[in-house]
Amino acid sequence: MIGLMKYIRRQKVTFDILDGFLTTLLKEDMTVLKIVKTKDSKDTPCTNKVNLLVKDSSDRKILIEVKQNYEGDYLKDKTITTDIIENAEKKGKQEGIQEGKVEAAKAMLSDGRSIDKVILYTGLPKKTVENLKCCV
Repeated sequence: MIGLMKYIRRQKVTFDILDGFLTTLLKEDMTVLKIVKTKDSKDTPCTNKVNLLVKDSSDRKILIEVKQNYEGDYLKDKTITTDIIENAEKKGKQEGIQEGKVEAAKAMLSDGRSIDKVILYTGLPKKTVENLKCCV
């Protein structure tokens, strides 16, 4: 398996094979975006695992760790774990909510609503609403 880890790291062209493998394994269209460098707690490169940054059919970015654990000479445990990159999703949702508030504030201001009402209904800071009023 260590040979495979080195091979995956060195051969960028294997993305098509990895895409197919992950799509079959996870039963969802997956596209490998890049191989993420992996380091251990001593900040040295790991030789027993590979992290793949992939995109699923919903355009979520997922970090997949392919790891090999050794237990004795004969038993090799191969595990694949997936973690959704939640911070990116949360940030995207927050940005979307903020954009929605700004668009609502613009519409309210162009409809003649007072700055105080816009602040009350959108929760935007006064300075932001005042800046928007200049642009509407």
